[in-house]
Amino acid sequence: MRSGRMRCAEEFPLVSEWFKEHCPPLYPVKVRVSYQKLLKCFVLNELHHRPPMAQKKKHLFRSLQATKLFQTTELDWAEAGLQVCKQGYNMLNLLIHRKISTIFILTTISI
Repeated sequence: MRSGRMRCAEEFPLVSEWFKEHCPPLYPVKVRVSYQKLLKCFVLNELHHRPPMAQKKKHLFRSLQATKLFQTTELDWAEAGLQVCKQGYNMLNLLIHRKISTIFILTTISI
């Protein structure tokens, strides 16, 4: 036996159509009131329900190409290799300069 809040895995619309029709006047009052309550809830749900949004197709390559990190270019392999070497050289220079300046500052402070 379950305890706590229970929830149905699937809900089948067994009575979804008959309460939308007029209730026969021969039925007792409590049945007619039930018809009205079910119809009222149905109308409220329909009013508050938004139609599903149309999903746009998302093209991964186009969205990546729009960023500054993924660009296309018309370079030959030699030029691309030279650019990579130049960037590596610049990064290495920045790293060495940073380490030397840090060591230099530490040695001057310690003196």
